[in-house]
Amino acid sequence: MLDEIKYTKGRIEAKLNVLTFQEDDVWIAWIPSLNISSYGDSNKEAIENVKEATELLFEHIVKKHTVIDVLKELGWSLKPRTKRKFQITPDTSKYPEYQPYLENIKQQNQLMLSY
Repeated sequence: MLDEIKYTKGRIEAKLNVLTFQEDDVWIAWIPSLNISSYGDSNKEAIENVKEATELLFEHIVKKHTVIDVLKELGWSLKPRTKRKFQITPDTSKYPEYQPYLENIKQQNQLMLSY
């Protein structure tokens, strides 16, 4: 599934894939396209925590006017014929530290964010 971020007039709208898995008693939520992860005592809590971490990233890069630079550095590319719409297909192979956990993926969720 394709991840998308639209950036216009200092506002970000995002559709992001979140992978969740359990390690011992802790749930991990990971957004491969941004390489952001967080954890919680439940699947729901882990997703809420990764959402908060992503919102903090978006807040920072909007304030610093570095949205385009940061997304390109993370491997995102502009969608053809648009000026501010980015797309990426998450490539989990770029993160070998997560490979042992990928076979234990419990859920893949779509996270919708606006900042």
